[in-house]
Amino acid sequence: MKLLIVARTCARQSITQGVDRIVSCTREELILKCIDSLIKSANNCNHEITVKILDDNSDDEFLVKLNSILIKSKHPVYLTRLETTGFNHSAHAQFSEGLNAEELVYFVEDDYFHTEDAIDSMINFYISGVTHNYKKFNAIAIYPYDCPHRYWDGCIDPAILFYQGDRYWRTIKHTAFTVMMHSNIVRSFWNIFESVALGYPSITEKDSINLLYSNLVDHGGPVACFSPIPSLANH
Repeated sequence: MKLLIVARTCARQSITQGVDRIVSCTREELILKCIDSLIKSANNCNHEITVKILDDNSDDEFLVKLNSILIKSKHPVYLTRLETTGFNHSAHAQFSEGLNAEELVYFVEDDYFHTEDAIDSMINFYISGVTHNYKKFNAIAIYPYDCPHRYWDGCIDPAILFYQGDRYWRTIKHTAFTVMMHSNIVRSFWNIFESVALGYPSITEKDSINLLYSNLVDHGGPVACFSPIPSLANH
């Protein structure tokens, strides 16, 4: 299975952006640790992988540190410094890469810390066929984080559980911009991906890509979306 990993980095922003984090480090340290975990996870996978990093105008000192991590990749890796700055432009550039992917594409934000088996586990779940009983939902998306918010009072959605590999996988209907899927989904629903990339934050995930997802129970989007239990990436 071929996988294109497309990650966005930006060391210029605040680490919190108004949200408490479980880590105590600088934005730069957070990104470097997360990208390092992504590279290590990809290195533990023997599928055909290409890694592309799109950087939003971080300074030269940070890029030197980032490159020292990327050279550890056993897979082809490319670092592009975007000419135009800003979240909307980088998000659009990231989704645009997915249009040209041959098979799977994994869009990654720079604040997800991956387990060493994350990439391999997600690909193996995708190709396992464990969901084949739900043929009408043959399009699959995977969000690597078992978000605690899904278990808050008032936020619990019905779900179907599958067991594959060494963990359960639950159907969900919400992801962030970090998500793995087949590139055919990006091409088929490009207007939705483009709208959230260019319109964020006026247009959010809930107004766009989350409308594509089905948890196979009470939400009928065209894409069956799953997350692992426990998480394969912490956010």
